[in-house]
Amino acid sequence: MAWIDNVVAELPSTAPDEEAGTFLLMSHYDSVWQGPGAGDAASGGAAQLAGAREAASQPNRRNRLLVVSTDGEEMGLFGAQGFFRQHPLAAEVDLVVN
Repeated sequence: MAWIDNVVAELPSTAPDEEAGTFLLMSHYDSVWQGPGAGDAASGGAAQLAGAREAASQPNRRNRLLVVSTDGEEMGLFGAQGFFRQHPLAAEVDLVVN
């Protein structure tokens, strides 16, 4: 058991009549105590932000985009488990890039 704080953001489809699904960009934001987190997982966070910025610039998005930054990864994937077990949007995810 652990207290976790996930960060969840949503970018809706711009073509709701043609929506194909929900795409999830996922990474974690915590790091080990001994490390500064610059490689693990700042690179994942940077990839999430770059992907979200690119998706937001597209005028015709068929898919909804979720961006989830999880907590507790270094302790045992607790944030990811919590998202997929308890968050209401988890059941709508069609594709995950982690």
